[in-house]
Amino acid sequence: MITEFYNTGLSGGIDLIIDADAFLNAKYDEREWNNLKYATRAFALAGGADYCIDHSDYVTIRGWLKASKDSLVVFSLKDDPAGGERRCCDVHVVIDGSPTPVIVCEADGRVCTMHRK
Repeated sequence: MITEFYNTGLSGGIDLIIDADAFLNAKYDEREWNNLKYATRAFALAGGADYCIDHSDYVTIRGWLKASKDSLVVFSLKDDPAGGERRCCDVHVVIDGSPTPVIVCEADGRVCTMHRK
C-alpha cells in the first residue's frame, strides 16, 4: 500500500492520503488490511491522536468510494472541537476533486459521526 502525506487544506496540516484502489484492496488482502491499520495508527500517533482504522470505519468509508484514479481517502488530524486536550481524526473521501466528510469527530474526540451513503 502506498500512502502519501500532503497538506490538502482539509485540516490545516499534513494529511494521510491513500489511493482508492489501494484502500479497496484491503477488503480482500490481509496484508493490505494490516498495512492500512499500521499506516493510520502511525499517522495518528505522530500527530498526537489516538486512532487506528477499524472494520466499522472501513465499511463506512468503502461505501463512499469509487474505484478510479480520481478517488482518494484523506485522514486529517484536528484539535478537539469541544476544546479538550485530545486530538482526533476525520476522514474525507475525495472524488473528482470534491471532498466529502465521511467520519467527523466531535465531543472531545471520543464521538464520531459516520455519514453512511
